[in-house]
Amino acid sequence: MTQPSNKTVRRLLLTVTTVFLASASIADAQSSDGKKNRTNPDTNGDGLISREEFEAVSQGRLAFEDIDTNGDGYIDADERATLRERMRERMRDRERNPSL
Repeated sequence: MTQPSNKTVRRLLLTVTTVFLASASIADAQSSDGKKNRTNPDTNGDGLISREEFEAVSQGRLAFEDIDTNGDGYIDADERATLRERMRERMRDRERNPSL
């Protein structure tokens, strides 16, 4: 059995990260009864996702450092937006060339 390439591992990481961030975005929306969804990784409601909050929901599947691009120890809205845009671009690339 061959080992997956670094490119394959990175793609998988980005896909899982996108799913995580999409879930976080959905969780930010309020439910019909006005309460915040409990799946929001921002457990203290400060608008940032700390390493501890991230690790509580990622279960070791994602690399915090790959998302926290400014190295401040938090995933902020700009970093989430940047990651979402990178994933959108990757998805567009896959639609154009499914062999990627």
